Amino acid sequence: MKTFLLATTALFLSLACTSAGPLRHAVLFSFKADATEESIKEIEDAFAALKTQIDTIKDYEWGKNVSKENRAQGLTHLFFLSFEDQAGLDVYASHPAHEIFKKKLKGVVDKVLVFDYIASEK
Repeated sequence: MKTFLLATTALFLSLACTSAGPLRHAVLFSFKADATEESIKEIEDAFAALKTQIDTIKDYEWGKNVSKENRAQGLTHLFFLSFEDQAGLDVYASHPAHEIFKKKLKGVVDKVLVFDYIASEK
């Protein structure tokens, strides 16, 4: 009976997660003080190219911080990706194109902040 309850609970949680809203993946960068405009542009372009290389990315946008509140803690760029679900994010996270992209960050990016959430309208 205990095994049945555990299996039923796991199935319920699995169904609850898949019926939820899309998964959002926000990535924020600050660049090293000696990063050139060209190297920053390469990172921007390489991140954008992932949308064409990884089919589980459903939507992509990015922008530079323009807030006047002075609370960005040095973070200057936000890259925002949407996935259908956690499985889509998992494909992205381990995809060879993503692994190559991460190597390009070395020596250019100072800080990285990643925030994932399930979109909700309530």
